[in-house]
Amino acid sequence: MQDQLSTAPHGMKNGWFVSDLEFYELQRTLYEGTIWSIIVSMILTLFILAFVTLNPIISLFAILSVGITIAIAVAGLIFIGWKLNVLENITISTAIGLAVDFNLHYGVSYRINTANNRLERVKIALEQMSGPTLMAALTTSVAGALMLPSQVLPYIQIGIFLVLIMGVSWICATFFFCPLLSIGGPSKFLQFDSLRFNTSLLHSKKNKKLTTIVNESIELPIKQKKSTEISIAETRNNTNKEFQFHRDSSLPTFTRSIIHNAEIHYTISNGERPDLDS
Repeated sequence: MQDQLSTAPHGMKNGWFVSDLEFYELQRTLYEGTIWSIIVSMILTLFILAFVTLNPIISLFAILSVGITIAIAVAGLIFIGWKLNVLENITISTAIGLAVDFNLHYGVSYRINTANNRLERVKIALEQMSGPTLMAALTTSVAGALMLPSQVLPYIQIGIFLVLIMGVSWICATFFFCPLLSIGGPSKFLQFDSLRFNTSLLHSKKNKKLTTIVNESIELPIKQKKSTEISIAETRNNTNKEFQFHRDSSLPTFTRSIIHNAEIHYTISNGERPDLDS
């Protein structure tokens, strides 16, 4: 190399050899990105657990179980010969979302039951959630196992990842998280109630509006009845008055009856007595 540099042109005599470092830069980025993705995912998972359970102790126990699950899963993948690459980075980043599922089910079931003893709470949580979580783990594991006979390497890796993460997650949630709750799980300590908006004003307005509608519906027939009674009374009074019409005794009886009927008909139609005297 030195001989070639000595006989090289003047502009190339002081040159040096540089290796292709793009591959190593990719490996460094994948390594740091994997660690940061795990840290950020764990923090977000902790906030979600705290928001759902409304208890920091249950959330801390659950995030501890999730961390152990991720550690065991990554150790298992390294043991079977996985190398850090783009696909492996993606699978490890998504492992936290799959690992927190069973812990969340057990934690919520532990929180909502009304037993005073923590052992009874854990027992009820296991009775309610062990079956559904086991079925969920089995179905996802079977879906991953069906990918193993494939000839495509990414399919095989995804299948191995699903089988491993589901098994480890269910075991850690059932045999680590639940016993941890039975030992130090809170009953009412640091338990916050869910936020409930004060709807008393809204209900009072609705009740007032409903009462107004009911009162109006009751008063309307009463007003109609009163107006009908007033009309009937006025009609009777007018009828009694109309029977006191002017009658000319000099007219024949038949003619007087015709005039009387005409007066009644005119009064009913026009609402006033005809002036027969003029």
